[in-house]
Amino acid sequence: MSKKTNYLEDRTWLNEIMEKNIVIIGLSLSESEIFIRHVLIQRHLYNIRNNKKLKGYYLTKNNSDEKSSQKKEFFLNCVGIDIISCSKYDDVYK
Repeated sequence: MSKKTNYLEDRTWLNEIMEKNIVIIGLSLSESEIFIRHVLIQRHLYNIRNNKKLKGYYLTKNNSDEKSSQKKEFFLNCVGIDIISCSKYDDVYK
């Protein structure tokens, strides 16, 4: 039985994203992943409204595409997700 929360969708996977610290690996957050972006925005707003101090991390390999990387970094910073960059994917799993 899950713990009681104030989030309306308490019995779905959204509860896990809204109520716990998260680590994101392997998402490009491109235009095709609009729903994931929306969930991250709602998570951030939910945590602000409920005065939660949940953490989020985005693990990635150093990207050579500077413009794409800047957009992703801006978005993730705005929704309270810290970016952790590694020189190669093997380092992400260490």
